[in-house]
Amino acid sequence: MQWLLIALVAQTYAWTRLNRADPNALLSLRFALHSAAPQALETKLFNISNVNSQSYGKYLSIDEIAELAAPSEAATIAVESLLSAYNASHTRSSHGDYYQVEMLIGIAENMFATKLHVFQKDSRSIVRPHGSYKIPDTIREHVYLIDGLEYFPTNYKRQAQQVISTSASITLDVIKQHYSLPKDHDPSDARNGFIIGAFLKETYRDSDILNYYQRNGVKSTKLPQSVKCDGNGGDGFAGTGEASLDMQLVMGLTQNTDVSIYCYDANRDPSRPFADDNQEPFVNFLQDVNSLEIPPSVVSISYADDECAIPEAYITALDKEFIKAGLRGTTVVVASGDNGVVGSILVSFCGEPLCSRYQTGYPSSSPFVLSVGATQILNSPSQVDKFNKEIAVSTDTSGAITTGSGYSWYANRPEYQDKFVSEYNEAHPKHAKSTLFNQKGRVFPDVVAVGHDIPIYVNDRLQFTDGTSASAPIVGALLNHVNKYRLDNGLNLLGFINPYLYKLYEVCPGIFRDITVGNNKCGGRGQTCCSTGFEAGTGWDPLTGLGAIKYQEFVDNMMKCEALMHKKQSFVGASITKHNVTAYVALGIVLLAAMIAVFATRTTVQDDTAYKLVDG
Repeated sequence: MQWLLIALVAQTYAWTRLNRADPNALLSLRFALHSAAPQALETKLFNISNVNSQSYGKYLSIDEIAELAAPSEAATIAVESLLSAYNASHTRSSHGDYYQVEMLIGIAENMFATKLHVFQKDSRSIVRPHGSYKIPDTIREHVYLIDGLEYFPTNYKRQAQQVISTSASITLDVIKQHYSLPKDHDPSDARNGFIIGAFLKETYRDSDILNYYQRNGVKSTKLPQSVKCDGNGGDGFAGTGEASLDMQLVMGLTQNTDVSIYCYDANRDPSRPFADDNQEPFVNFLQDVNSLEIPPSVVSISYADDECAIPEAYITALDKEFIKAGLRGTTVVVASGDNGVVGSILVSFCGEPLCSRYQTGYPSSSPFVLSVGATQILNSPSQVDKFNKEIAVSTDTSGAITTGSGYSWYANRPEYQDKFVSEYNEAHPKHAKSTLFNQKGRVFPDVVAVGHDIPIYVNDRLQFTDGTSASAPIVGALLNHVNKYRLDNGLNLLGFINPYLYKLYEVCPGIFRDITVGNNKCGGRGQTCCSTGFEAGTGWDPLTGLGAIKYQEFVDNMMKCEALMHKKQSFVGASITKHNVTAYVALGIVLLAAMIAVFATRTTVQDDTAYKLVDG
């Protein structure tokens, strides 16, 4: 039999190799298979998310996605034959493109021609190959990821940083006033669910949520639904900062009865001690979300890794799940990161000198999520009329974190951003020549919201926090309200919202508050600053994206702005379509003018390929 040698992607940075793994212990792996039609999912997503497409908002069922994602029959036969030959138990995902596999460690060593060892870091232990492993030739052209063998977790996450409040803090009323959120609007609807992902032993307490309500004058006892969380919101487990922050902001801002939190804890199944402890198991989480019969309208993620630390195959797998979520009508909101262009405190994991290039975080850099950066409000919250002074948060402006932004090193710039980046580069020629970042990369964040001096309760104690992990759920809550407005008016959910927002900005920029002050040359608290970073400026910029969304302006002008979006696309489409131009010329200049006028008032368009990823 022929084999393909695969080197381990990540270094064993800070992990200590201990003994050989017990050959009779169980190992849990996932095989990710290529789709038979690799571009089908992405093409369909950009059709469905193009407001001028006839497919706009026509979201897919689980079965319809399974048809697009399905591997070839040859791939299925090859994988199942191999697993049967090694007597490995397995189940297939709802979309058919993953196999969850369990086998004895000794059998896995034979299958992958490797020796598995126990590696330890702090109190965590995992099983990984020592050196390299080999994928059997019979499946190597069909399988692009063996999750559980591929890399060493970096143990890094986005977590709100505790700070000492230096002014009146950012209460729910301040957030609502600043982003014109409704005070009494109930977005509860079975079609408008909200799911928060919590990882790495994060959990929350219902009593903290109730304390948060009382402090913010919220007359409610609504609580979220807990899925797999330690204690399920009870007082038997201590709450943690990240999950508490997410839950309190989302419940406080929405009061939605369809909010759930999904928790994923390391080694939570004591019967399988050597299963991968899945630091931030995003793929597991998204697969659980994408298998729901009624998908949520919003998913919020406040965790990430340094982009350079994640294998390309894992990124491919997770991006595929983000695409599926968009096809179901779900907006995935992700925090942009808390370490500016410096990268996390573990960026040396990638073997790159500090500030040798601008570091980026994933999944915030994925083209298929809405990436959210953080700001701070300079004025006292009592000065509501002066709330326009919002700047990018940074450690050099009294913040505990520096908002993350950048140009992805793995993902090409999506077409929905291309016009904005090109115009910015023309206005900033020095920026356009920099080699510190990937000029052709996807730029993030897309939008921003306040992420400084946010008070929450953790185990009955009040603490003040900074982080894009506060900004992301705030934007998620705002979009949850927007989706309810749309449902009440017979409109589709926003789903994969990025193409829509960038078009919206072109025709109605007033829906966004422009953030013009700030930079992110620094990292988190205690980190060294780089000499340069990205800067805020007038209009779109690579530090704050489109700016901050204002809810009331959004819903009040939605119909008018969408009509303008249709007009703009119709005019452009008519002027570049070859057969239309030929007809106009044949009928004369007068008829040409008339036809352009007709096309300029059309409210639907024709071309389902208006959005796609481009190289730059």
